Amino acid sequence: MEKEYLLFDLDGTLTDPKEGITKSVRHALKAYNIEVEDLDTLCCFIGPPLKDSFIEYYGFSEEDAVNAIGVYREYFSDRGIFENEVYEGIEEMLKALTSSGKKLFVASSKPEVFVRKIMEHFGLNLDSQEKMNGFDEIMEQVWKETRTVGSCGYNRVELDA
Repeated sequence: MEKEYLLFDLDGTLTDPKEGITKSVRHALKAYNIEVEDLDTLCCFIGPPLKDSFIEYYGFSEEDAVNAIGVYREYFSDRGIFENEVYEGIEEMLKALTSSGKKLFVASSKPEVFVRKIMEHFGLNLDSQEKMNGFDEIMEQVWKETRTVGSCGYNRVELDA
Protein backbone atom coordinates (compact mmCIF):
# COMPACT_ATOMS: atom_id res chain seq x y z
CA MET A 1 0.00 0.00 0.00
CA GLU A 2 1.41 3.35 -1.06
CA LYS A 3 1.63 5.99 1.67
CA GLU A 4 -0.01 9.38 1.07
CA TYR A 5 1.18 11.03 4.31
CA LEU A 6 4.82 10.97 5.35
CA LEU A 7 6.12 12.03 8.75
CA PHE A 8 9.76 13.04 9.19
CA ASP A 9 11.60 13.74 12.40
CA LEU A 10 13.54 16.98 12.16
CA ASP A 11 16.59 16.28 14.31
CA GLY A 12 18.71 13.42 13.08
CA THR A 13 16.56 12.71 10.03
CA LEU A 14 16.29 15.92 8.01
CA THR A 15 19.03 17.86 9.77
CA ASP A 16 22.10 17.19 11.86
CA PRO A 17 21.53 19.35 14.95
CA LYS A 18 24.46 17.99 16.95
CA GLU A 19 26.52 21.16 17.26
CA GLY A 20 23.65 23.49 18.19
CA ILE A 21 21.91 21.16 20.62
CA THR A 22 25.03 19.95 22.40
CA LYS A 23 26.44 23.48 22.77
CA SER A 24 23.09 24.67 24.10
CA VAL A 25 22.97 21.80 26.61
CA ARG A 26 26.55 22.56 27.68
CA HIS A 27 25.52 26.20 28.21
CA ALA A 28 22.62 25.10 30.44
CA LEU A 29 24.72 22.65 32.43
CA LYS A 30 27.36 25.31 33.03
CA ALA A 31 24.70 27.35 34.85
CA TYR A 32 24.54 24.41 37.30
CA ASN A 33 28.35 24.29 37.63
CA ILE A 34 28.56 21.18 35.46
CA GLU A 35 31.43 21.40 32.99
CA VAL A 36 31.32 19.30 29.81
CA GLU A 37 34.29 19.29 27.44
CA ASP A 38 33.30 16.43 25.11
CA LEU A 39 30.12 17.46 23.27
CA ASP A 40 29.69 13.87 22.06
CA THR A 41 28.64 12.91 25.59
CA LEU A 42 25.59 15.17 25.15
CA CYS A 43 24.30 13.50 21.97
CA CYS A 44 21.65 11.69 24.00
CA PHE A 45 19.87 15.06 24.30
CA ILE A 46 19.17 14.94 20.56
CA GLY A 47 15.65 13.68 20.00
CA PRO A 48 13.92 13.27 23.35
CA PRO A 49 12.23 16.10 25.23
CA LEU A 50 14.85 18.23 27.01
CA LYS A 51 13.15 18.05 30.39
CA ASP A 52 13.26 14.25 30.34
CA SER A 53 16.93 14.27 29.37
CA PHE A 54 18.03 16.70 32.10
CA ILE A 55 16.22 14.53 34.63
CA GLU A 56 17.43 11.18 33.29
CA TYR A 57 21.05 11.98 32.46
CA TYR A 58 21.91 14.57 35.13
CA GLY A 59 19.46 13.79 37.93
CA PHE A 60 17.77 17.20 37.80
CA SER A 61 14.53 17.75 39.67
CA GLU A 62 11.56 18.66 37.50
CA GLU A 63 11.89 22.31 38.59
CA ASP A 64 15.62 22.42 37.80
CA ALA A 65 15.00 20.71 34.46
CA VAL A 66 12.42 23.35 33.50
CA ASN A 67 14.82 26.12 34.56
CA ALA A 68 17.67 24.47 32.64
CA ILE A 69 15.51 24.52 29.50
CA GLY A 70 15.20 28.29 29.90
CA VAL A 71 19.00 28.61 30.10
CA TYR A 72 19.36 26.21 27.14
CA ARG A 73 17.07 28.42 25.07
CA GLU A 74 19.16 31.53 25.85
CA TYR A 75 21.90 30.00 23.71
CA PHE A 76 19.75 27.96 21.34
CA SER A 77 17.34 30.72 20.26
CA ASP A 78 20.19 33.04 19.29
CA ARG A 79 22.98 30.78 17.97
CA GLY A 80 22.35 27.09 18.49
CA ILE A 81 19.26 27.00 16.29
CA PHE A 82 21.42 27.67 13.22
CA GLU A 83 24.39 25.51 14.27
CA ASN A 84 22.68 22.81 12.31
CA GLU A 85 22.96 21.42 8.79
CA VAL A 86 20.69 19.65 6.33
CA TYR A 87 21.80 16.13 5.45
CA GLU A 88 22.96 15.65 1.88
CA GLY A 89 20.13 14.80 -0.52
CA ILE A 90 17.29 15.81 1.81
CA GLU A 91 16.19 18.87 -0.17
CA GLU A 92 15.98 16.88 -3.39
CA MET A 93 14.12 14.02 -1.69
CA LEU A 94 11.51 16.36 -0.17
CA LYS A 95 10.96 18.10 -3.52
CA ALA A 96 10.54 14.75 -5.29
CA LEU A 97 8.06 13.48 -2.69
CA THR A 98 6.06 16.71 -2.81
CA SER A 99 6.02 16.62 -6.63
CA SER A 100 4.67 13.07 -6.50
CA GLY A 101 1.69 14.24 -4.43
CA LYS A 102 2.80 13.15 -0.97
CA LYS A 103 1.76 15.19 2.04
CA LEU A 104 4.81 15.79 4.22
CA PHE A 105 4.87 16.53 7.94
CA VAL A 106 7.69 17.28 10.36
CA ALA A 107 7.82 15.91 13.89
CA SER A 108 9.91 17.30 16.69
CA SER A 109 9.93 17.66 20.43
CA LYS A 110 11.15 21.23 19.82
CA PRO A 111 8.67 24.08 20.17
CA GLU A 112 6.95 24.72 16.85
CA VAL A 113 8.46 28.22 16.58
CA PHE A 114 11.98 26.71 16.48
CA VAL A 115 10.97 24.03 13.99
CA ARG A 116 9.52 26.62 11.63
CA LYS A 117 12.62 28.85 11.94
CA ILE A 118 14.94 25.94 11.14
CA MET A 119 12.80 24.78 8.22
CA GLU A 120 12.62 28.31 6.78
CA HIS A 121 16.32 29.03 7.37
CA PHE A 122 17.34 25.96 5.40
CA GLY A 123 14.63 26.31 2.74
CA LEU A 124 12.87 23.10 3.74
CA ASN A 125 9.39 24.45 3.14
CA LEU A 126 6.88 21.63 3.09
CA ASP A 127 3.49 22.01 1.47
CA SER A 128 1.79 20.32 4.42
CA GLN A 129 2.53 22.43 7.48
CA GLU A 130 -0.88 22.21 9.10
CA LYS A 131 -1.12 20.26 12.33
CA MET A 132 -2.95 16.94 12.25
CA ASN A 133 -5.63 16.28 14.86
CA GLY A 134 -4.16 14.24 17.67
CA PHE A 135 -0.62 14.80 16.38
CA ASP A 136 0.91 15.46 19.81
CA GLU A 137 -0.67 12.32 21.25
CA ILE A 138 0.51 10.22 18.30
CA MET A 139 4.09 11.49 18.65
CA GLU A 140 4.13 10.92 22.41
CA GLN A 141 3.04 7.31 21.87
CA VAL A 142 5.60 6.78 19.10
CA TRP A 143 8.31 8.20 21.37
CA LYS A 144 7.36 5.96 24.29
CA GLU A 145 7.30 2.85 22.11
CA THR A 146 10.61 3.49 20.34
CA ARG A 147 12.87 5.11 22.92
CA THR A 148 16.00 3.23 23.79
CA VAL A 149 16.88 4.33 27.31
CA GLY A 150 20.46 5.46 27.67
CA SER A 151 21.12 5.35 23.94
CA CYS A 152 22.45 8.22 21.92
CA GLY A 153 21.21 6.57 18.73
CA TYR A 154 18.20 7.31 16.63
CA ASN A 155 15.12 5.19 16.15
CA ARG A 156 13.24 4.91 12.87
CA VAL A 157 9.50 4.47 12.86
CA GLU A 158 7.15 3.75 9.97
CA LEU A 159 3.54 4.77 10.49
CA ASP A 160 0.83 3.31 8.31
CA ALA A 161 -1.38 6.02 6.83
